[in-house]
Amino acid sequence: MKNKKTILYITGAVIIMAVIFGWLMSGTGGVKEPVTKGPEVAPHELKNTSLHEEDNGKKVWELTLASLIYDKARDVNVLKGVKGKFYQADGSNIIIESETGEIDMKTKTITLEGHPKGVFSTGGELNADKLSWFSKDEKIVAEGNVKITKDDIVATAQKATMETVLEHLKLEGEALVQKGVEQ
Repeated sequence: MKNKKTILYITGAVIIMAVIFGWLMSGTGGVKEPVTKGPEVAPHELKNTSLHEEDNGKKVWELTLASLIYDKARDVNVLKGVKGKFYQADGSNIIIESETGEIDMKTKTITLEGHPKGVFSTGGELNADKLSWFSKDEKIVAEGNVKITKDDIVATAQKATMETVLEHLKLEGEALVQKGVEQ
């Protein structure tokens, strides 16, 4: 009986010491794994490429690009040397050019900067500091030093919202429309 109690005491002491030892080693005082970082990888760039979007077999927009880089952190395509067209359901379109731009991959919004310019198939021209094409609504929003010309009419504003047919146009901020102006 005495031997059984001694064995139980020794076994209990070993278990307690094992628990304490395990607790000490698993706590914050243990050695941590070193943090390693993989090599920095340059973004992949596509040169002289094109993109387009279709809806039910009809082109919504098409772009020809001098350069495209996908920015994974922001989920956008960064564009350089942009030329393209945005289409309306009625067949009208706007031909655009821009030095730079981006495509938001979640919203499919195309934003152009770097002297963007647009020429409407229905007649007219658009210049601004920034142009955004909202694919979902088939709307163009021009911002900053907006100038729209059609025939002998010149409209200027800080912001303009329109369709590619230039029939419905909303001007905001220092808006001015003049008829019979020499260009």
